[in-house]
Amino acid sequence: MFHICKGPVAQRLPTPGSAIGLVLPNLPAVAAQLEQLRELIGNVKVAYITPEVLQVTDPHGQCYMVHAHSQFPNFAADRGIVYLQLPCFVGTAAEIARFYSTLLGSPIRVRTQDQQQAGQPIQAEVNMGHPGTKLIFQERKELGSTFTEKDVLRLFSGWHMAFYVADFSGTYSRLRPLLFNNHPYKDKVYNFKDALNFHQYRFQDIVQLPASGTLEDRKGGSLPVLYRISHECRSTAHPNFLRCLFNR
Repeated sequence: MFHICKGPVAQRLPTPGSAIGLVLPNLPAVAAQLEQLRELIGNVKVAYITPEVLQVTDPHGQCYMVHAHSQFPNFAADRGIVYLQLPCFVGTAAEIARFYSTLLGSPIRVRTQDQQQAGQPIQAEVNMGHPGTKLIFQERKELGSTFTEKDVLRLFSGWHMAFYVADFSGTYSRLRPLLFNNHPYKDKVYNFKDALNFHQYRFQDIVQLPASGTLEDRKGGSLPVLYRISHECRSTAHPNFLRCLFNR
C-alpha cells in the first residue's frame, strides 16, 4: 500500500533509474483515470511502453511502471506492488543481495557482467514480502563505483517500506545491531519483547557483511554502508497481515 505523505517536501525514490512496479488488471482504465485527474494532481505523464506496460510519471518525477498481470504470472494478486527498482553504486548489487539473503533469508538472483545483455545494467533481485514481490537493485554508471557514506545517504529521502517475515525471531536476532529507533512513530524497539509487542521492528542501513556473515563480527569497527532504506519488518501476527488495504 501507499501512505499519503505529509510535509512540504515530497518523498521519492532515488534517481536515476528508480521505479515503482505495479500490477493492475485494466491498463486502459488506469490511463483514462489519470487523464481525468490531471487538473487535480498536476502534470502527470502517461505513456504506453508496450501494450502491457504503462509508464506513469507523477508531478514530482517519480516513475511508476504499471504492468498487466500476464507479465508477472507468479504474483499472487491481480493488483499490487510487484517491485521497487532502485539505483545503486557500481560493484554493490551482489553485496546488497548477500545482505538480504544472509540476514533475512530472502531468495536472490544476481545478473552479473557475463550474464547481462548488451546495454543492460548489472542488477540484483531480492524476493521478499508478498509472494512475487521483489526489490531490484540496478548498478548505475552515473553513480560511479567510489562512494562514501554521505554519498549513500544523499540517495535517501526518508521513505520507508513495510514487509512481513515468517522467521520473525531469527531475523530480529540477526539484525539486532542495526535496530533503528530515531523515527517519529510509537513502535520503539529496544529488545525482543518490544518487537513482539508491536509485531515489528525497524532498521535502515544495508551494510557490507564480513566473511562470517554476522553483524557482530565487526573487529572493532563499523561496516561499510552500501545503501539506506527505512525497513519496517513485520511479523505475520501483525494486524495488517493479509488485509486488503486498497481503496481505503
